[in-house]
Amino acid sequence: MVDAGSSLYEFFTYAAGVVDNWKKFKMLGLLLGVFCIFALVIYVSLEFFHGCARQDFVGYLCIASLISMVASPLFIMFQNGIGVMLGLVQLLLYAYYSRKSSNTSRLPLLVSG
Repeated sequence: MVDAGSSLYEFFTYAAGVVDNWKKFKMLGLLLGVFCIFALVIYVSLEFFHGCARQDFVGYLCIASLISMVASPLFIMFQNGIGVMLGLVQLLLYAYYSRKSSNTSRLPLLVSG
């Protein structure tokens, strides 16, 4: 959190000549929106949930936000999504067939002779 705060401080301080004031104002608005959503999550979790239900609520929100951050570029760049699926299939096939073969049954591919 401190790292993100210092990055935002540097952006607002040193981007004076590069970025116009409208973009700084827009960035500040987005930052305030994120803080408002964070405060809303804290309020709802403290007011309406208790004990394990609170942990489940916050945990599910964290899972949903992480999945949306990871999956959103796949929807934007569809070819990368296909590449991820094909890579996953390749890893699953490798895991499946690597268990079937043992080190003692492997024969060399080329026989020198």
